Amino acid sequence: MTVPEFRLFLWPHRLLVLAAGFHSAPHRHHAAQIVLGLESGLEYQGESAQWQSAPGFVIPPDVRHAHRGTGATAMLYVEAEGAEWRSSELRTLAGGGLRAWTPALSVLGAAREAQRSGTAAEVAAFCARALGGPAAPELKPADPRILDVQAFIAAHLDRPLPSAELAGEVGLSASRLAHLFRGATGIPVRRYILWRRLRAAVQSALQTGNLTEAAHAAGFADSAHLSRTFRAMFGITPSLLASQTVSVALLP
Repeated sequence: MTVPEFRLFLWPHRLLVLAAGFHSAPHRHHAAQIVLGLESGLEYQGESAQWQSAPGFVIPPDVRHAHRGTGATAMLYVEAEGAEWRSSELRTLAGGGLRAWTPALSVLGAAREAQRSGTAAEVAAFCARALGGPAAPELKPADPRILDVQAFIAAHLDRPLPSAELAGEVGLSASRLAHLFRGATGIPVRRYILWRRLRAAVQSALQTGNLTEAAHAAGFADSAHLSRTFRAMFGITPSLLASQTVSVALLP
């Protein structure tokens, strides 16, 4: 069996990419990123334009960077406004710029086990070890109103979802829903919708091979809008994935 060049594990608040070596041009995205080499070190370029070599790197949100990779790599993208990143020890380490990072052997071992097994349990274990902070709230809240809002979002991703409409579905004000949703899930409702749209678009694009259809199905204006958003979020484009052997797992 051919091992995929890109293995994507998508939650509604984070993305883990296990990939063969590839390069990226200078870019920035709003997701925080934690990256480590599974076979060798990595080379990253930050705002200073000087290349650095290290076993791993931490890139805070909205920091310009580029990378060169020749071996297997684990890239964890985390919602910048979410509880996981806000409470992570690596957020403190990175400060305001790209920071070289030497992962503990337990973190590297967890990444290699996730690469080997590809199971939901192993990839979640790696994420927890890499982030190194208190566990974030589950995205399966007990409040039935938040569950109803999540279900409504999932059923209507192909059109705009105004905050007032979401709140009205469960008899709340928009401000009250925003407060309850963030408290129950760890991320703001608008960011949750964006992650759900990107998940839906990736799933559709890989099933149909048609970026335009995937974009419309997930509520983007067109394939260009989807590509810009995907790159802004993760630093890679759907077209790159379309040219590789890819597997995707959508996780709760």
